[in-house]
Amino acid sequence: MRELMVWLWVVLDHWQVLITGGATTALLVIVQAKRQKAFSWSLCRGVFFIFLLWAFFASWRDEHRARAIAEIALRDTKAAIEKANNQVPQLQHSGVETNQTSSGTKSPNISGTNGGVSLRYGPQAKP
Repeated sequence: MRELMVWLWVVLDHWQVLITGGATTALLVIVQAKRQKAFSWSLCRGVFFIFLLWAFFASWRDEHRARAIAEIALRDTKAAIEKANNQVPQLQHSGVETNQTSSGTKSPNISGTNGGVSLRYGPQAKP
């Protein structure tokens, strides 16, 4: 229901701009003043209806443009994340072992690869 009210508000906003201050309205006022005769009620209803149709279209166009811009921004963001992920080297762990030291404590011995380079960490690690 909220979305419907927002849409109606947008349509009303577009319509009131057209009906109260557009170039077409100004032209109609000038023509009416020049003729020195009021327009017929059927012409006024026709202008009202045409402006309402244009307001419907304008509200759709606003939403369509906003969605297109959001989709482009999303695509660019996904591409940037993908590029950043491809630039960060991934460390692949092959395992964690604990070694008993001479003092009786255990220390970790971690091994893995980073881009094909073998890595070993720990007090007993050997190249």
